[in-house]
Amino acid sequence: MSVPFFNRLPVRLAAMILLMGFIAVPIVSEIKRRAVERIVLGQAEAQAATATIAVVEGVQDVLRSAESSVRYLSRDLEGRTLSAADVDKITRNVISGNSVFTDCSVAFEPLAFDGKTEHFGRAVSRATGALLSQDIAAPNYEYWTKDWYQAALARGDMVWSEPFYDKGGSNVPVVRLSAPFFRTVNGERVIAGVISAGFDLRWVKQLVEENDFFDSGYVIIFSQAGRIIAHPNPAYVFNETMESLAAKTSVPEMASIHQRVLARHQGTLTYLSNVFQKRVHENYKPVHIAGWGVVVGYSESEFLQQISDFRWITTLSLAATLALLSLIVLYATKTSLDPLEGLTVVSDEIARGNLDCDIVRPSKDDEIGRLSKSFIVMRDVLKKNRALESEVKQKAQEIGLANEKLILENLERRWINQALEHQARYNQVIIDSMNDLVFVLTKAMNISRINPAVVRRTGFEPRELINSPLSLFVRLSEEALGSKQTLLDPLTQALREGHDLRDQAAVIQNKLGRLTPVRLTLFPLRDRDKVVGGVIILHELRE
Repeated sequence: MSVPFFNRLPVRLAAMILLMGFIAVPIVSEIKRRAVERIVLGQAEAQAATATIAVVEGVQDVLRSAESSVRYLSRDLEGRTLSAADVDKITRNVISGNSVFTDCSVAFEPLAFDGKTEHFGRAVSRATGALLSQDIAAPNYEYWTKDWYQAALARGDMVWSEPFYDKGGSNVPVVRLSAPFFRTVNGERVIAGVISAGFDLRWVKQLVEENDFFDSGYVIIFSQAGRIIAHPNPAYVFNETMESLAAKTSVPEMASIHQRVLARHQGTLTYLSNVFQKRVHENYKPVHIAGWGVVVGYSESEFLQQISDFRWITTLSLAATLALLSLIVLYATKTSLDPLEGLTVVSDEIARGNLDCDIVRPSKDDEIGRLSKSFIVMRDVLKKNRALESEVKQKAQEIGLANEKLILENLERRWINQALEHQARYNQVIIDSMNDLVFVLTKAMNISRINPAVVRRTGFEPRELINSPLSLFVRLSEEALGSKQTLLDPLTQALREGHDLRDQAAVIQNKLGRLTPVRLTLFPLRDRDKVVGGVIILHELRE
């Protein structure tokens, strides 16, 4: 009878392997994906940190250069007596010698210029490619009222203004830096005036472009007050601050970055940006000059896309591997278990009484090969019994029914004796195969048979144990005896009364005299209703 396809053993084995594989593949794939994600994002974070340092150092170098020029000029003016022509010459030299300055001015405190003029100030600026000089003490300007002048006087040191777009002047984004210069009056060093210079910020865009390290990377530079100096969206430059942009886009992390930079802290943030509509990683670091801050960010999806592709590739490759493995399992199990299908057919034929069926001789001495040999022996025995039975019937017919009955009785007795012999042999095989210690006893509690496990565990040879009293080697422990001990030994009493003893605490002594705790079970052996002996099984306790 043909077995349904899905009930076949090779198919079920392959299905089980596939099921386990499809459960394990997503787990292994996810573990790999997360590990690779951590590695890739860690590398990206390291590159972003390096880029942040590069941008900050680039900004500091440029700002430090401008600051050094103004400080040098302030020290150069200290204690000098100047004319109007000298002031014009100094400011023109500053503008001519440094292309990043859009204008330069020198303004004096009241009566500090020549002791007669109340206010004196001159400025030079770039206009349409030429240098234009002007009087900044004129009524239409009055430098002493300007923030840059008042801030430098109040602080007594270098002051950076907020960045702004110089409309109507140089028409470029600038930041103004101002520094006081001094003179000595009656032995006391006092402020004589303020030097101010407009610093062109167009170099910021070039610096940002030079540090564009990722496809999705961006750089944000902001002033001490949070005003945006550089941003991937030009509409925010000089028009927004970090706080206003945080409020407008509902991204509080931007305001948080500004506050941390003001506190001179650096670090990283990861969040969902409403500005870029994606999850971003941002490294921020303060600039130690002018109080500016730098943010270098990048999109997480730029790197996770590669990981997603890697996950699909891994999944497909594992699926292909599982499919190939299933084919291999199907082939291997089919070739290995094909003899079983043949034996199934043979067993059906024998069950129907066909003892002339062919059984393929096994080519390998494995479990299936031994089973095939057993089938061959069984078939041959059945054929011999059938032939004997036929012979008996034939003789019975020849000598009559009386002789037939006698022959059948002799045959039955012969089969019974053979069955008993086979049963005894099989019982001995079963006992010998047990790992537990087995003793077969006479009714007098003497050892009549043992299994190999007894020899292995005790070290005694069979000749030293057979016909010896069991009590020399095995006894119940005090735990089993307790308060129930009688005049007769409990084992002897149980054997005489013909009842079992199960799982009793006992000890066994090996050849070296060592006692080993065991659990003892006694089964009486009966010949019809008469107890003729017993079987004791000792189960050795394991720590």
